[in-house]
Amino acid sequence: MIKNSILDPDMEWIITMIETHVPFGQSILWIISMMASIYIRISRCFLDGLMDITGLYYWTKRNQIPPITNPLLLKTATELAEKTRTGQLKCETLVRVFIDRIKLVNPLINAVVADCFNDAIKEAKEYDQRIERALNDPLVKDDVLELPLLGIPITIKECIPVKGMPNTGGLYSRKDFRVKEDAQVVKNIRKSGAIILGVTNVPEFLLWWDTNNHVYGRARNPYDLSRITGGSSGGEAAIQAAAGAIIGVGSDIGGSLRIPPFFCGTFGHKPSSNMTNIEGNFPYCGHKSRERLLVNGPLCRYAMDLKPLYKVIIADNEKAMAQLDLDCPVDLKKSRFYFLYEDGDSFKTPVSSDIRETLKRARHFLEKDCGFTCIDAQIPLMKYNFLIFLTTLGDCDAPLLGEEIVERRGRLNAWPELIKSLFGRSKFRKITCMNVILENAIYSPQTRHKRWYRKIIDMGKQLGEQLDSMLEDGSILIMPCLPEKAPKHSGTFLRVNNCGYTSVFNVLEMPVTQVSMGIGHRSKMPVGFQIIAKRLNDRFTLAVAELLAKEFGGWQPPCEVRIK
Repeated sequence: MIKNSILDPDMEWIITMIETHVPFGQSILWIISMMASIYIRISRCFLDGLMDITGLYYWTKRNQIPPITNPLLLKTATELAEKTRTGQLKCETLVRVFIDRIKLVNPLINAVVADCFNDAIKEAKEYDQRIERALNDPLVKDDVLELPLLGIPITIKECIPVKGMPNTGGLYSRKDFRVKEDAQVVKNIRKSGAIILGVTNVPEFLLWWDTNNHVYGRARNPYDLSRITGGSSGGEAAIQAAAGAIIGVGSDIGGSLRIPPFFCGTFGHKPSSNMTNIEGNFPYCGHKSRERLLVNGPLCRYAMDLKPLYKVIIADNEKAMAQLDLDCPVDLKKSRFYFLYEDGDSFKTPVSSDIRETLKRARHFLEKDCGFTCIDAQIPLMKYNFLIFLTTLGDCDAPLLGEEIVERRGRLNAWPELIKSLFGRSKFRKITCMNVILENAIYSPQTRHKRWYRKIIDMGKQLGEQLDSMLEDGSILIMPCLPEKAPKHSGTFLRVNNCGYTSVFNVLEMPVTQVSMGIGHRSKMPVGFQIIAKRLNDRFTLAVAELLAKEFGGWQPPCEVRIK
């Protein structure tokens, strides 16, 4: 009955005795299990209530973003690239439109933390000259018209090195650091014809799912400035949601390409593991075995731009291009669609009615309008997703977080720093200090060899095998990204286990696409969900995202649209 629970050997023996020797033993255990579940659920509601009380300090601030007045801000990157390629639109005009928009919205949302506007305008002018020559003289040998993202403005997450830009990872000790060379993914971006406008905000050390640090300050959600943008690609999703960018590049080790798009109503794609070049990303993974959990990937306002940008990100990797075969036609009629409405963990926040209704709307469309086979998923091990992520992350001889946070120049003395941070005297955030303290208490070589620890690791492997079997032949799993809308600022600490919904798929190395489904009727905030497929089946999740975006509209502006 409690086959997959994480129990002490003595406790397992007691349960076996009750089941086999006590009259109505299984019924008794069922009652105990139900009572425990109710107690855990009440505890969860209490903790969520505490976080909601904390959030009362931040007054709701909706409808703060200035209206969109230029139609170019509402076009997809694919459409705009076609216009620049055919000479219908000047790259300089396009770049200036988005620069003006960033200057207008960024003081409110604090998403772009360093810009290279002058270089971008210069680069745009050079492209315009090349385009004009190529269009007017067929004898000119220039591949400029073949560039997939020609003239498209783009922003990059600050943790990914962009020449001349800061690369602090949100650490105050690196506030004056500037990058001397582009990361490979940035080189690929430049080669595609895209024009970089700047880098975007991140949490301190990319450690949390709320974008805030002592270098740049807090990023704010365009739909409600009192709420978080998510992390760690929070600045990237926020500037896209506010129509200050169309596309961008972020990274993901536990949900960073999905949580911010979910909170901000945009799209993101976490690639299959080992498909993207992460060289140069700061912070580092800390150990070779963790590198499979970390990926770079595309964030876009429109679903149709995900695949073109993804192809650019991996353009230097011929093996990845061949394995993924993103241009291969996808026949979704052969796929089965599994729906999971909640992961079964009573200690997570209950899935909101808005998100459940969104999942049901999608299912109705796929089943009734498209004729696809939709099935209720039964995945008992999924409720252990957060534990599976934490144990897998710690299952290696990596330097401790306290060492990494000071770039391996000693070790952070977390308790004194935590006390100093309570009085605003520390250069580290409270949540960073608390994570260091928790890691010191939990992770150790001795802990990793304990029976319960190894059992959780084995559960992760079993879950991966089950999902691989379920998702054969291009089948799809659709489930919540998180159980509720974006929390208020400072309202995340006691909700961190909710991130198990996303982080487990980094462990399982599966591709996941985050889909925007517009604005929730009750929450008045963005809603959506994640689409999961078997490893290397990225093209299937991307195809489903495009299909749903076409039907339901995807991103909805957080402001008025006043096109003259």
